[in-house]
Amino acid sequence: METTELVPFRVWTERGRWRGFSATLTLHFTDVTGGCRVRADAVVEGRGAWAVPALVAGLLASPAIAADLRKAGRILAGREGGAGGRRDGG
Repeated sequence: METTELVPFRVWTERGRWRGFSATLTLHFTDVTGGCRVRADAVVEGRGAWAVPALVAGLLASPAIAADLRKAGRILAGREGGAGGRRDGG
């Protein structure tokens, strides 16, 4: 995976390739009282014989990403200062 966009505390995008697959994940961060809200956008693409498996992977990606983000939120909430522990003074 390669980070292709980074705006601290706002946007993070990564892109990866493997064989006939490519995938892009973008996380959008929005300030909310007590922390932040994260919206994820994901695209999985496939070429040739990989097109159908990529379609299936794309359909399965949303629940998997949501579960990963919930787990990350629980981990961060359990740390001292909670999930809102920004270090940029904002």
